[in-house]
Amino acid sequence: GNSRRRVGGGHRYRNTVHGGGGGGGSGGGLGGDPYFTPWHRSSNVEGERQRLESITLLLQRLGDRLMTMENAQTLRAERIDTINYRMTRLEAAGVEQKAALSELSSAVRHRLQTSDFELEKIRDALDELSSSMVGLAAQSTKIQAFLEAQQAAASAASTPSQDINTPRLRSVLAAVHGVRGLAQQTALGVEKIASNLTMLGDISSAVKRLTEMSVSKPFLRSSLAELRSQQQVLQPVLLQAAAASASVRASRREPIDCYEVLERGKKSSRDTDSGIYLIQPQFASKPFFAYCDMTTDGGGWTVLQRRQEGTIDFLREWIDYKYGFGNLAGEFWLGNEKIHQLTNQLVNELRIEMADFRQEVAVARYSAFAIGSEVEGYALKLLGHYSGDAGDSLSYHVGQRWSTIDSDSDAWPDENCARNHKGAWWYRACDTSNLNGQYLHGPVPPDHEYQGIYWYDYRGPQYSLWRTNIMIRRGGFVSEPVIGDPGGVPSTATTTSAPPHLGTPDEEGAQTKEHPDRL
Repeated sequence: GNSRRRVGGGHRYRNTVHGGGGGGGSGGGLGGDPYFTPWHRSSNVEGERQRLESITLLLQRLGDRLMTMENAQTLRAERIDTINYRMTRLEAAGVEQKAALSELSSAVRHRLQTSDFELEKIRDALDELSSSMVGLAAQSTKIQAFLEAQQAAASAASTPSQDINTPRLRSVLAAVHGVRGLAQQTALGVEKIASNLTMLGDISSAVKRLTEMSVSKPFLRSSLAELRSQQQVLQPVLLQAAAASASVRASRREPIDCYEVLERGKKSSRDTDSGIYLIQPQFASKPFFAYCDMTTDGGGWTVLQRRQEGTIDFLREWIDYKYGFGNLAGEFWLGNEKIHQLTNQLVNELRIEMADFRQEVAVARYSAFAIGSEVEGYALKLLGHYSGDAGDSLSYHVGQRWSTIDSDSDAWPDENCARNHKGAWWYRACDTSNLNGQYLHGPVPPDHEYQGIYWYDYRGPQYSLWRTNIMIRRGGFVSEPVIGDPGGVPSTATTTSAPPHLGTPDEEGAQTKEHPDRL
């Protein structure tokens, strides 16, 4: 009986399980599966947990790999900086060796020229000495023959007369020598007098010619009066011709700057791309080409300088910086004379872009900018309010004249900043910026600090920048003339942030910037 109950009990358990699945009630297995048991449920949870652990492990491995890649990238960047540093040292050493060789070559050339000149003088002196020796030998022979003749005559005479004649003979010979010396001195004096007379004759002839060519004061007065009367007659005609010429030039003149190029393109519904355009400022005698940036901050920028690769040497003399040099499609300096013309027709704002070798860009903007004429040494006469993220490293130079290796106008009395800092700039004593310095690569050795392309408030003089752009665009307002008397610098300048225009903005919101008066 017990055996049957156990079997029956087991049968009932199986029926309960199967019955639950078949009835589809709430006590059935997962999804109606009659074979799903709590053991199956626990095994699925374990599988999910293992998968999550494997995914977590995989993410950890990926994170470690990313960390390793970042460390490798950092090491590569440090190696690149190290290589750039070494290249800079090698380039600097090469420049120094080249300069030393050039100086040595010049010294040797000068020494050879001096030696040649001295050899010529020595040859001439030897020739004169040789001729003098020949003359002295001939005279000595004559004197010796004369003495021998006198001695023979004296020996033929008696002893008393010999005693008398010998001293007389010696005195006669001394007198002869004295007379000969005086004759030579007299001949030299006569030659000098003759040469002086010749010079006086030439001077007299020149004075005579000048006298014949000169005119009297009455003649000058009458000629001046005649010219004035002719000018009064011709002045109306000249005014009419000038007005007609001005109207013709206005009808077909070139744009005065890149901003007008942009405005003309907008009026004609024509896209104006960045590139090289022909412009002619109001005070320029003829047009010239300039690079126009039509994309940065609304466009209309006239680019004054660009550094980007080091293919152009910026260690140049005054005449090069006056007229400009380089390639407008690459590296260049537009020219101080052109910059003066551009900044003295309208008030211009200044934008300076700079980037390091990691291509991190910084900008310095000034609301007004103008330089003087060549008579004023292209001085930095006007600099407005600063804004941007590069720092103000130009206000220190306000009022200073332009300096180059052959024209020292800085405030350092004992040295030449342009030579020491290898560039050209508005040096004071010496600088807080040097954007025309040597093109070096990033960090520079201590002995080449302040010689690269640097901006003190961005990377400093220990780092030479990769790229710079200096450009201007009309805009802003000043309450005083942009250019004053030669040598005088306005003490203050009032500027405003009005947009570029041809008119005059309101004076509200204007700001005043003091020019620095300290070194």
